[in-house]
Amino acid sequence: MEFLGSYILYFTILVLSVICAYRIEQSETEGEERGFRILLFLVLTVPAVLRYDIGTDYPHYVLIYDFIADVNVERVEWGYRFLCSLLNRIGADSFWMFFVMSILTYAPFCFGTPRSVMTGCTFMFVCAFYLNSYSLIRQAVAVSFLLYASFRLLEGRGKRFLVYVVIASLFHRSALLVLPFYFIRKQMEKPWAIACCCCAAFGVVLGANVIEVLFSNQLFLESSYGRYVDGDFAQETEIGTGLGVLSRMALPVLTLLFVRQLREEDAEEETERETDCINEDRVGLSERDEDTGVESEDKEDKLENTGYIFLVCIAYVVAMYLASKVYIFNRLNDLFRFVPILCMGLFFSKIYFRLKKTVLAGFILLYVLLFALDLVGSAKMVGFVGGLGVMPYQTIFDELF
Repeated sequence: MEFLGSYILYFTILVLSVICAYRIEQSETEGEERGFRILLFLVLTVPAVLRYDIGTDYPHYVLIYDFIADVNVERVEWGYRFLCSLLNRIGADSFWMFFVMSILTYAPFCFGTPRSVMTGCTFMFVCAFYLNSYSLIRQAVAVSFLLYASFRLLEGRGKRFLVYVVIASLFHRSALLVLPFYFIRKQMEKPWAIACCCCAAFGVVLGANVIEVLFSNQLFLESSYGRYVDGDFAQETEIGTGLGVLSRMALPVLTLLFVRQLREEDAEEETERETDCINEDRVGLSERDEDTGVESEDKEDKLENTGYIFLVCIAYVVAMYLASKVYIFNRLNDLFRFVPILCMGLFFSKIYFRLKKTVLAGFILLYVLLFALDLVGSAKMVGFVGGLGVMPYQTIFDELF
């Protein structure tokens, strides 16, 4: 019976989140939009805050929190260490660590996702990331800030992108792997650059000994992943038929096929915007920038940022492939979990009109099915914790009483 209640809880979170997101898109006033954003934040955060021993890494993080002063400095990022040390100093229980980390995980998404893509992004956020966030903890905060940073970059706010990527790295240093995409995104306008990038990705996917090359690379061995090479995480991944992996790749791969169309659409919007600007005086232009919340001096060419979408989609596919081969790369795959969320937002806002409704409905049903399978595979059995360890759901009140 407790398993049935858990299924109902998680699917209720999914349904309520999508309803709130839809109401955000349809809101007619700022107050209404703000109210539904707060409601969405509560729907996602309250179950995460009240959980007890839910998430595969939950006991591990309790142990880190209790002995944060003795943990190797190199193993815990500065931001998380500072938070734990501060809470420890005031005598707070580990519950408050999960409380703060949950707020840091869901607040950037709920209050930073553009209104125009809220429904699609929220659906994918819950289906592809929410359950994982119960276990990832530090990396979940980093992924949430990376998603927030990506939205700012697509709005043409490059400086803010850099700031939020640095903030993400304070909780998981792997977030810095996204930085090179910012600096080379402009090159993706050139056919030769796209060809080189695709060839490199195919080389990783089709290369027979790519894993062995990585494991023997000194730079990799000295990284934070290097210490897992001789452990259980270096074992080959058991993936069954592989249909789950291919299904999770489908949306980013399809987005890659539409990157050119996205750029053409952005070019049309940019042309219309420039035409409008010509017809406005300087005062009107300043007011227009102020109304849209985009600072003129920080505004970059949005057309360059379709290259960023291309790069993160390629990175996601490669990370999925590596994770399907060796367990050690699952954390790398987890880092790019913001990519499907970003892609689904694009589908709802731009690509939707280029696809048949049946195709979009197929993707929705696919990810609902994957969400259900994650729950089935995460049931906590006697003496065994499967998958994400989120079933059956239990609260701190169950432990207290």
